[in-house]
Amino acid sequence: MLAAVGVLALGCSTGSFAGGATTTVELAAVELAPEDPMPGGQFARIRNSGDEVAAIGCWRLRSRATGLTMYVKLGVRLPAGRVAHLAGARAWLKSADRVTLLDATGRVVDRTPRLSDTAFDDRLWFRSPSGEWRFGRTTSNRKAIAVQLVGARPQGC
Repeated sequence: MLAAVGVLALGCSTGSFAGGATTTVELAAVELAPEDPMPGGQFARIRNSGDEVAAIGCWRLRSRATGLTMYVKLGVRLPAGRVAHLAGARAWLKSADRVTLLDATGRVVDRTPRLSDTAFDDRLWFRSPSGEWRFGRTTSNRKAIAVQLVGARPQGC
C-alpha cells in the first residue's frame, strides 16, 4: 500500500545574506524501499531553491519510525539551485515513515507527511512543484551532489 497522509505546508529554511540574497532549503525526495537497499539505497534529496550557497554541514535527517538520525559532515555546502543526494551506508528508514530535516542548531527546517512504500522498486516519494508529495518515478537529477551521511554526530558539529 502506498500512501501520503496529508500535505504539509512547505516548512523550508529561508535565510538572508548580505546584499539581499536568500537561501531556501527543503526536502525534495525520499526513497524508503529501494530495489537494491544497500549500500546507500535509502536516501533523501534536499534542494536549495535560493540564490545563495547554503552551508548544510552538521545538518541532520531524522526518521520518526526508527528514531535514527543521520548527519551531514562539517563543511558541506549546497550551491544555489542545486540538489544534494544524501545517502547513508546503512538502512535508517522504515517502509512507512516521516522524515525531518534539521539544521545545525537542531531547528526543524522541513518534514514530510507520513509516507509509505512497500513496492521495493525504483519509485520514490518526491515533492511536486505545487508542494504536494507524490509517489512515482522522477527524472534523474544529474546536477545532484552526492553526500555521504554518517550515523554519529561528526566531530566539530
